[in-house]
Formats: sequence, C-alpha cells, structure tokens
Amino acid sequence: MLINIDRAGMELPDGISEYQRKKIRQRRERMYGGPPQEPPQSEQKEVARIAALIEHARRSAGH
Repeated sequence: MLINIDRAGMELPDGISEYQRKKIRQRRERMYGGPPQEPPQSEQKEVARIAALIEHARRSAGH
C-alpha cells in the first residue's frame, strides 16, 4: 500500500522513518522503475522536428 502511495507522488504518512521511506522508494523503483518524469522539452521539440520533416517530404513528393 505504501509503495502505491509513493508511486502516486503523495506524501508518505508522518510516522514512517527516513530509513523506511528509503526502503519503500527502493522497492517501488525495483517494481516500477524510477520516479515518474515529465518528458523533457527537447524530446517534444524532436517530435515536432520529425513531424515537420515528414510534412516537408510529403509536399516535396507531390512535385
């Protein structure tokens, strides 16, 4: 249950020691990977660049 709370990004209850918090986070990372992350802006720019290249290729192919 505590792993799911940590995975959801909610604060763990106050009665849990730092050692226990660390163990819960380690277990979550083993089960589900690292902490959830937003896609970096560079990735979004890369997707936009690729989309622009595809659009350009489609327009050029019509000539």
